[in-house]
Amino acid sequence: MTHPEIALALEHLGHDPRDLRITDMYCGSANRAVRLRVAGDDVVLRLAGSGTADLVDRSRECDHMRAASSLGVAPTVLAADPDAGLILYRFADGQSLDTMKRPFATPVLQRLGRALRQLRQATGFTGVMDPWEKLETYLDEAGCTSPEAPDAFGDGWAIVDALRHVCRPTDATPVASHVDPVPQNIIDDGDSITLLDWEYAALCHPLWDPAYFASEAGLEREERRILVAATGMEDETRALTDWIRVALAVSLAWCLVRRQRAGDEALWNREIAWRRHRLAAS
Repeated sequence: MTHPEIALALEHLGHDPRDLRITDMYCGSANRAVRLRVAGDDVVLRLAGSGTADLVDRSRECDHMRAASSLGVAPTVLAADPDAGLILYRFADGQSLDTMKRPFATPVLQRLGRALRQLRQATGFTGVMDPWEKLETYLDEAGCTSPEAPDAFGDGWAIVDALRHVCRPTDATPVASHVDPVPQNIIDDGDSITLLDWEYAALCHPLWDPAYFASEAGLEREERRILVAATGMEDETRALTDWIRVALAVSLAWCLVRRQRAGDEALWNREIAWRRHRLAAS
């Protein structure tokens, strides 16, 4: 990401780029972002990554981020152009969960659980994320006609397929969900949690967000118990285990898409292998 590219993006969003100062850059699997000082403000400019245009509804992303921000669980959006894949928002200070020592401290998991519980109260969320539909969509996008193949799900596909009639989205009223609460998308300032990267947010089963975080973070049994209790769903601890397996399946299928599109086959093969191992061991 070059300085002229950043300046043009800021100008496009109606901000004077002449006094901008770049303080940090980030590159995720679906987005690029840069932390800036602009007119004295500490902000983040997010640019959509390549190969995601047909996978992400950027208008819905902006709407959901603003709704979550009103509840204190997302950064404040300062400007956005969904068609251009641009969002400018206030920097969220704190520590990313992917940099924390493991196991997670109990207060961290409790703050995250409370944030997910608060998010469930959000209004204005549209679209329902059915993980089974998402799984099939990703497999199609990846051109994966044999998910049981060794370079896809392998033996883990049988585990996944057996859950279709156990983990059903219709078993609960869908709620506002982040959908992609991986550790690097979560900032803890010691008092509260802020969730970043809202491109996949939608209505979903109440267990989806804690299950997806647990799957991507590799939570142990006690960590899972603490998290799900803080979300107010302590009675669902057993069901969470099955939803974690479904979450691993969706994540693995997404990695199959990225392997095909992103050009870094070695990276995505490692990501696929890790999720395949977790699924087989679950």
